[in-house]
Parts: sequence; structure tokens; C-alpha cells
Amino acid sequence: MEEKRAITWFAPAWRADKEEIRRQYQHFKDNHMLISVLDSVSMAILILNEQRQLVFANKAFMNLLGEVDVTSLLGLRAGEALGCVFADMMEGGCGTSEYCRECGAVRAILNSMESGLDVQECRIRLKDGHQALDLRVTASQLKHQEELFIVFSVSDIADEKRKGFLERLFLHDVKNTAGVIQGFSRLSMEKGESDKIWKMIMDLSDNCWMRLTPTLS
Repeated sequence: MEEKRAITWFAPAWRADKEEIRRQYQHFKDNHMLISVLDSVSMAILILNEQRQLVFANKAFMNLLGEVDVTSLLGLRAGEALGCVFADMMEGGCGTSEYCRECGAVRAILNSMESGLDVQECRIRLKDGHQALDLRVTASQLKHQEELFIVFSVSDIADEKRKGFLERLFLHDVKNTAGVIQGFSRLSMEKGESDKIWKMIMDLSDNCWMRLTPTLS
């Protein structure tokens, strides 16, 4: 093992050396049945060692990155492979900066080492500064060749997040409209029936119904 004395604000910084990474990679490369299963699923999957370093990646993950060979990623951590803006902020790399304390990906990996399985959501800001990945990550233990590894799967939930935001915005708008209708109704009861007030109530009700109709159809 390659000892790392780099400062860390969260996860351990030390890493396995290149020879160890190659040996672990070979374990998975030679297991054709396991590779076939991992490559058959559409979800991006990484196999990480106990130092959180990549020792294998399935085709879905490689397709996510584009034209990259898996051997060029060996030894990297998840944030480094994905291009997280904080991954190289500290000498220890992914998981060691103060920002990593809030990262769901790092937390899922660390928690799975204790509990066996963990699921988290995270938002990874990319180095280009113009994009971010909204992900749901699952980390689970895998015993292989008498060694402990972490199966780390990644799902893009950007559309799910966007839909949730629009739904909350819509419901907030409808709630405000309903509040105004309620206020006008009480005013009409207190001051006697008024054609003007009831016209306002009718208009607001029609507007509210038009907004609700698409969601009910």
C-alpha cells in the first residue's frame, strides 16, 4: 500500500499503489461472468476498493464519460472520474476537502463500509463550471477473492428533480390563488354580497381550474 499523509477534512486520504490497483482490476477482468452481468445493465456501475479507488467500471459508466478506456481511470475515486470541481482541491483528492463532508456520494461509500448498503442523493459540480450532475447513488459491499469492495451505482435524477421543482412551484401558485379566493369570500360575507367581489372570485376560480386541468387529465 502507498501511504498518504495528505491532510483530509473528511474521508481518509491514503490510497492503494498502482501495483495493487492493477492486481485488483485483474481479479474482475478475469471474471467473465461478473463482467457480463455488470455490462448488461443500463445503470452506470463502478467497483471501488476499500480506499474508494476505481478498480472496474461497466460499459454504462464508460459511455457516460465518452471515449475513455477503463484502464485510464484505474485508481481514481468516483468524483475524480466524474470530473467533480472539488476532487483535486486537496492533495488527498476526492472525499478529503471540507466540501466533501456534504457529498452524498462520499457519504454513501463510507456508510456502506459500516452498514453494508447506503443510498444517497448528491449534486456534483463539474470542472467546466457550467454543468452539474444530479445523481442518486447506491453503495453496497461486495466480497470478492477474500477482499472487500464497494459496488457503486449511479442514476441520473436531473429530470426527477426538475419535475419536483415545477410541481412545488405549481402547487405554491395554486395555494396562493386559493388564499385570495378565501379572502374575497370572507370579505363578501362580512360586507354583504357584492357583484364586483363575486366577479373577482369567479375569475380567480376559473384561473385556478385552468391551471389544475392539465394535471388532472
